[in-house]
Amino acid sequence: MKDTVAPSALEGTLLGQMVTRWSGGPAELLSDAEETTILHGAGEKPGFMPLAKKGDRIGGEDGQRFELLERLGAGGMGVVYLARDTLLDRPVAIKFILQAPTDDSGRELVERFRGEARASARLSHENIVRVFDLGSAAGVPFLVMEYLEGRPLDAVLAEGPLDARRVVGVIIDIVRGLSHAHRASIVHRDLKPANVFVTRDGRAKIVDFGLASVVAGRADHPTSPLSGTPRYMSPEQWRGEDQDGRTDLWSVGVMLFEMLCGRSPFWRDHLSEVRQNVLSEAPAPLLRAFRPELPEQAEAVAARALAKDVARRFGTAEELLDALVGLELALARPGRAGEEPAERPRTRASERRQVTLLSCSLVEALALAEVLDADAYADVLDGFLDICATVARQLDGAVVAAHGGHALVCFGWPAAHEDDAERALRAGFLIVDSVRGLAGSGGATLAARIGICSGSVVADKREHEAAPRLLGELPHVATWLEGQAGPHEILLSGRARRGSAGRSRSRPAASGDRPGPDARSRCCGRCGRVARSAGSTARRRS
Repeated sequence: MKDTVAPSALEGTLLGQMVTRWSGGPAELLSDAEETTILHGAGEKPGFMPLAKKGDRIGGEDGQRFELLERLGAGGMGVVYLARDTLLDRPVAIKFILQAPTDDSGRELVERFRGEARASARLSHENIVRVFDLGSAAGVPFLVMEYLEGRPLDAVLAEGPLDARRVVGVIIDIVRGLSHAHRASIVHRDLKPANVFVTRDGRAKIVDFGLASVVAGRADHPTSPLSGTPRYMSPEQWRGEDQDGRTDLWSVGVMLFEMLCGRSPFWRDHLSEVRQNVLSEAPAPLLRAFRPELPEQAEAVAARALAKDVARRFGTAEELLDALVGLELALARPGRAGEEPAERPRTRASERRQVTLLSCSLVEALALAEVLDADAYADVLDGFLDICATVARQLDGAVVAAHGGHALVCFGWPAAHEDDAERALRAGFLIVDSVRGLAGSGGATLAARIGICSGSVVADKREHEAAPRLLGELPHVATWLEGQAGPHEILLSGRARRGSAGRSRSRPAASGDRPGPDARSRCCGRCGRVARSAGSTARRRS
């Protein structure tokens, strides 16, 4: 694709600076392949920093901490090398800026690079590449980042399409990372498969916040509103308007559509046609026009993410995440969804862990056995356990016990997160809502009840067992809380409520509540969102 546009249209953008500088003429937008060729050849262009070579040492107090091992590649902001951190004896990735600060435009690129470092250093999440350090060598700034073994998502997709459940799993990882970034008021603004890295264990991580906009403090981090990659740019980006996290959600919608349908929803042969297509009043094409076998939820998620009116999109990454987990559940039916991923972090045989437990049961499960035949009853229980397993897996939890109409889900094993209590509460919302979709006797609506508590357990993992035994009082507290809950209701311990602050509203427990490890700050809370769901019964406790 080639299309010539007025230089002013790209003035101040990273793409405009690079293309104008390299072509020597008006800003001519290039195809992805041509752009990649230009970026990888940047190191040989006059005026750019000389390429570092294997064996060079940089960084640290003595300038010798990081030993460069090999060049890994180049992108819109810089050249990336594999290096060894000689102090901590670990591999790292080091990213240099492409251009030395020899003129005004060069200094602007350096400032953007420093802005990338400041933005990225504020983020610590398993779905975002970690930034360890910032330094400079011969006046050229560089970032020290975690070294990832795997491949960029665009390279994965080049080998062939992924199945729908794998696509949704990758998108869920991306949205998790975005949720964390958006909470820090950081917008990526250039999400695309090339900026997503898939590690060997299948986890997707967002890379390159080089075009990020720090919403709270934009004055010290100026970036052009037109920064981005045309194929994934939102209407507000094309118009040069202010952007927030919903701009990233548009890009996610484009990626979801592309990965499921094998084509972009708005792409055309020329840039002017792409712009016109995105800015027209016509809605995005319907996903199921290309993949009619996919569930309606897939089309609904894509359509809302790609709403051209920003006010009609998902309001937050968390809203989109909940919708994606619901889509994963829809894709899992009617097959089993409880299999664990092929690779999981391993624990020791026995270890003490801080966890959040979710105890969940199907209300009146025994009564169902009396009115349903054996096959129908088994289908209901299988559907319930499938829901629990799928929701747990997508929020990085694990079902550690399941029997009949009851499941115990652990957040904090095998992987621990700072927001495990919030993940558990979100899982509770999703389970309660999803169980409503199960068919009971005569089409009656089924209900789940849930108890959530946080604290310490001993995880006793035996090699031949898929999940550990959780030793201690906490599992009993979670089960007791669940037993006190009504249909469609979630009860939380005080520690779990504090850990999930902002997602629940709770009130003190009665004096007769069962004592436990959280007794001093004990309270039972009913989640406001669940209580407002259709069919919920408001239960008040003094």
